[in-house]
Amino acid sequence: MRADDSGLTDEVIAELNPTGPEPDYGPQRDPIPARPADDDGEQDWVEYVVALGADRTFVTETTIHRVDALDAVESPAFERAELIELADRLGG
Repeated sequence: MRADDSGLTDEVIAELNPTGPEPDYGPQRDPIPARPADDDGEQDWVEYVVALGADRTFVTETTIHRVDALDAVESPAFERAELIELADRLGG
């Protein structure tokens, strides 16, 4: 604490680890499930890569991707082997 010539003091109080109820951070994402076995079904892998952050439509449906202003490429839905590879790339 610091005092000046007039007798006034500067006082700072900080509570670093407050005790009491936990703050409400709102709704939280579901935890990432355990990694499926390599021989598990395609739907298990879809759910897993979506939990890792992949877009469900991108991995389950045929999508069209623009190459330039005139050309586009059509990508089919991911197969199980591609889903496993994607899970590896996403860090799961």
